[in-house]
Amino acid sequence: MNPWLSVPLLILGIWGWFMARSMIRLRSQLDESEARLARRFYKLQGRLTEMDAIVRELDFERRRKSGEIRFSGDQKIEDAVAIHPRVAEILAAFGLAGSGCGGGGTLNVHSTLAETCREHHLDLESVLESLNRFVENPEGPIEAQPATAKLYQLQAPPRQDRGGTSA
Repeated sequence: MNPWLSVPLLILGIWGWFMARSMIRLRSQLDESEARLARRFYKLQGRLTEMDAIVRELDFERRRKSGEIRFSGDQKIEDAVAIHPRVAEILAAFGLAGSGCGGGGTLNVHSTLAETCREHHLDLESVLESLNRFVENPEGPIEAQPATAKLYQLQAPPRQDRGGTSA
């Protein structure tokens, strides 16, 4: 091999080795920067979620104190649940859980409170009373009493004698 050619190839090889090391170091720095940026992003995302919850709570309090919030039978489930997260808890205490209300059930959130109570054999007035009591005192306990709200009619089937003889 030509000695004049081996010196430039050697220099080129050494330069390539230094460049590879430099690229590895830069890649490591880039990975660290990306990880720091991701941590900051997730931290900001968490803060935004907290701020959103605070804004929703303040809006609820403003509307509650001005008397804008009242529950009625013609109100849709999805609109009622959108008022405050605890509304879903109150509905769940009456056994109305699912699809938007938690619990994973099959509750139709597009139906009204009156329709839903009728479908589930609940007294609409008891449900509305609990929801409106929550609006008056959001910090109070959830006092849904599903057993007393049920509108079941218990009827015993007529008893038929079989005509047997008694001993």
